[in-house]
Amino acid sequence: MEFHIPGKNIFFLILTSFLTLIIFILLILLAKKRLTNINNISLLLGCLVWFIAVYVESIFHRFLLGYFESNIFSFALYGGFMAGLFEETGRLICFLYKLKPSNYHKNNSLFYGIGHGGFEAVYLLVINYWVMLIFCILINRGLLDEYDEKKDSLTDFEKQIYDTMMKIYDSLKNNLSFFNSCFCVIWERISAITYHISASVLVWYASSDFKKYYKLYLLAILLHFSFDCFALIFAHYISIIFIVELFICGMSIGCAYIAYKCWKYFEVNIEVKNNLINYEAIA
Repeated sequence: MEFHIPGKNIFFLILTSFLTLIIFILLILLAKKRLTNINNISLLLGCLVWFIAVYVESIFHRFLLGYFESNIFSFALYGGFMAGLFEETGRLICFLYKLKPSNYHKNNSLFYGIGHGGFEAVYLLVINYWVMLIFCILINRGLLDEYDEKKDSLTDFEKQIYDTMMKIYDSLKNNLSFFNSCFCVIWERISAITYHISASVLVWYASSDFKKYYKLYLLAILLHFSFDCFALIFAHYISIIFIVELFICGMSIGCAYIAYKCWKYFEVNIEVKNNLINYEAIA
């Protein structure tokens, strides 16, 4: 059997990765131009905390995920809860001990959210896609054919390479459309970034006085859980990707609205002294 991935699909991988990277860079530049009193450390911490949270979460998946893979509902409930718990807790710890609202301007919550959601997009659609691109080149140069002919005598390392190439081949062997493989994928990441910026605002205010506003942290977990859980269920039962992405977009807009109302509430009910934010409610 001759394995070959269409050149058009490889082009969509490259296009999606570059558009994602451009969007991330544009968001950073836009934030630097429009937001005052932001610090680069908030962007970097957003990237770092996402990576750490996902890594720690993956450790728990090794022991727990197998118990929830039997059906889409248990998988979605488990996946949504774990993502919400670890990412929002990571966000909270960062704001409590490093990006303290008493020391940093509230705009840093937005910059942090860009780092958190933007780096997730870069990891998924740039780094992963570039790795896939390398395997696509190897497949089209005949390495998968070579491994398939001697698959019974492959070493353990070669079997891992073979399995990886087969998974990539199965996902890319058929002709893909620009709308599904590029536009909708990037649209989903923009919706996810919108959510992460919104959640960062909620957790930022929660950390300003955690005993008083801890419910905002719990709300962020609930929203994250709902976002991931319903997205997985919808994607499982609805084959039209546009409808799924429309639903995800609607949820991200809803999260943004909640964060906006929270932002305006605190804006009215706080004092600003010496360019630092004091979160004492005005009686």
